[in-house]
Amino acid sequence: MGYWPSKLACILNLIMQIGWGIIGCIIAGQMFSAINGAGLSMAVGCVISALLIGLIATFGIAIVHTVERCVFYVHCKDDREHVSSWAG
Repeated sequence: MGYWPSKLACILNLIMQIGWGIIGCIIAGQMFSAINGAGLSMAVGCVISALLIGLIATFGIAIVHTVERCVFYVHCKDDREHVSSWAG
């Protein structure tokens, strides 16, 4: 393909990925706003989602797995407390 046409393809790909990233941040901001109700604007939701996406992109998916592992233990403990309170 050559050096300069490859640069053009890379630039077009970069523009496309930035566009999809912006769309993802806007949708995530709308989700945060819908979940929280009137207390959180869409712009703040977009900033929160952009920061979270940036952290995941910077530190990798391993940090997400670590957080999920900790949340899983807390969730399991919480379920056991609910089940024991239902039993009696």
